[in-house]
Amino acid sequence: TVVGVTSNLPSGLLTAGTTIYPRVEFTRVVTVTGSPRLLLQIGARQVYATYSSGSGSTVLTFNYTTASTHTSADLNYVATNSLTAGTSIQDAMLNNATLLILDYNTKFFN
Repeated sequence: TVVGVTSNLPSGLLTAGTTIYPRVEFTRVVTVTGSPRLLLQIGARQVYATYSSGSGSTVLTFNYTTASTHTSADLNYVATNSLTAGTSIQDAMLNNATLLILDYNTKFFN
């Protein structure tokens, strides 16, 4: 189950070339297979952050580098189902993790 989503960035304006590292925390250690993604909202644009690390822990890290058209003070994930599993995100007992992000309307600057 997802506990929450945070980011490496302090609040403020995103500029072109900024790398965002959203972190998704789970209640249990999870193992990732495949390439999960996290759908982000940057201002009026939606983009996918790709999985970069964290399998075997409770925190998965994603990354996205902003394009020249992605300047905004608003950074969020799009909806409760913004996290997709790739092939799978499972706990040690091979149960699929619940991927719903319940507080999806919260800005997640660090």
